Amino acid sequence: MPFVVRSVILFAGGLIALGAIGCGNSKPREPEVKHPGKADLELRARALWDARTRKDWKAAWDFVQPRVAAQSTVEQYIEWCEKSEPFIYESYALHGVDVDGDYGWANLTYSTRIRQFPTHPVREAEQWQKWYAIDGRWYPVVEPRERDACPEPPALRNLAAEPRLRERFAQASKLRAAKDWSALLKMVDPGDLDGVDEATFVREQEKLTITSERVVWVQAIRDRGTVFVVYTAKLNDPSMQNLPETQQPMLERWILRDGEWFRDLRSPPSESEPAGQPEEGGKP
Repeated sequence: MPFVVRSVILFAGGLIALGAIGCGNSKPREPEVKHPGKADLELRARALWDARTRKDWKAAWDFVQPRVAAQSTVEQYIEWCEKSEPFIYESYALHGVDVDGDYGWANLTYSTRIRQFPTHPVREAEQWQKWYAIDGRWYPVVEPRERDACPEPPALRNLAAEPRLRERFAQASKLRAAKDWSALLKMVDPGDLDGVDEATFVREQEKLTITSERVVWVQAIRDRGTVFVVYTAKLNDPSMQNLPETQQPMLERWILRDGEWFRDLRSPPSESEPAGQPEEGGKP
């Protein structure tokens, strides 16, 4: 994508807009709701996968996120599972779980058949299944956009590189607030700057004002970094001055070059689904 287009849409920063999401959203946690722990997640993960392999869809209904369950009924859910669930779950093994606040992960291997081709061989898969705590209970993260909004498990991340990534993001934010565009441009991956001049960069940056931001999480996987940030921004176009500020959760991509993090304007594919892995169905 040409730089000028990406920068208009994505604040010139390699950002992916997430829209309304249920994982890692911008709503503050209620103070009286406690984080569920590893033991809770292990129990919930085993119960879900036991239900899947037994085809006990009534039991599996307990794992549908509340906002989704409110728009359906258990009877409709069971009918969907029996007729439309893409996979037939044959077996599974749970190798462990990990948690970090409201985020959880279950390390699984499992075997499935494709419902439309039940005579085809069983497919084996490995997965760190993502979970999210809602009102003190663990729920699996099913929708792809919501999986993107949850970090990868610590076992897959370069934890030692994440503090510096957070520092670099904070540095870029200060430069943007100070409108030090020359210094901000130097934080962009040099490989992304072919054909880009500073005047174009400044013009695109000045099309909006970011009034606040909140970092939800950062992660580093090999030489790729991601910052999940919630921005509050206002367009500077005079014809849109009466529009209110909008809040938007974003994924900002970074890349590690010679030991330092730079903003990645050419974002890589989502890291949340390894290539070749069969995706889960649209419902638990």
